[in-house]
Amino acid sequence: MHNTHVRSGVSDSQAGNMPGAPSLADGVRQQSHDIEGQIVDARILIEAIFHEIDGMHDLPPAAMHRVNVINCFATCALRNLTLVAAANNNVLLMTASGGTA
Repeated sequence: MHNTHVRSGVSDSQAGNMPGAPSLADGVRQQSHDIEGQIVDARILIEAIFHEIDGMHDLPPAAMHRVNVINCFATCALRNLTLVAAANNNVLLMTASGGTA
């Protein structure tokens, strides 16, 4: 996957002095929305794993063991994404209330 990093040329100390500069809460909310998008993408990929392995039943024992390991990993990853989404939602709630949640 290709990542592009763009530098705006404005330092953190300058950003706080600019009229209309985003607040820390605005930055946190933007990051939370980015995290939410990544969670959705990861869930789609994990669901694709489940779709592929659902039909794998008549395999030799060694292959079935590997399929079970993949299923276990994907299940744990999906559970962790659920926890990340809940934590991310809590961050959004805290920033929505001005940090007093």
